[in-house]
Amino acid sequence: MSYSNLIKKNVASAFKNIGDLGLDMAFNQSVVTGFDFGSNAPVKTSTTKTIKGIVIKTEKLTSVSGGNTITSTIIINSEEIDDISLYDTLTINSVVWNIISPITDNGYTIKLTATREV
Repeated sequence: MSYSNLIKKNVASAFKNIGDLGLDMAFNQSVVTGFDFGSNAPVKTSTTKTIKGIVIKTEKLTSVSGGNTITSTIIINSEEIDDISLYDTLTINSVVWNIISPITDNGYTIKLTATREV
């Protein structure tokens, strides 16, 4: 067994056994499949994939214009999602977050940033 496979197996085991540290996260993908000329709006289909993830840091930011946002850093198992760039948003505890840069994938875990307005 190669070290790469051993690490992937151990990462999968860790995410399986994280218990209450892990949260169910629904990754949402919207795809425009056409255009409705009657309503002048795009026709979209949505796909959702739910996996366990860990929120490792959350901070509240206040902009100069007075708007408040919350930004979280999240780690997920990279084996669970083929291409993270296909997903626009994620939902945690019924709250929708926007996925933003930076996103890093080391082949074992994906570290991503999500944000929402308060």
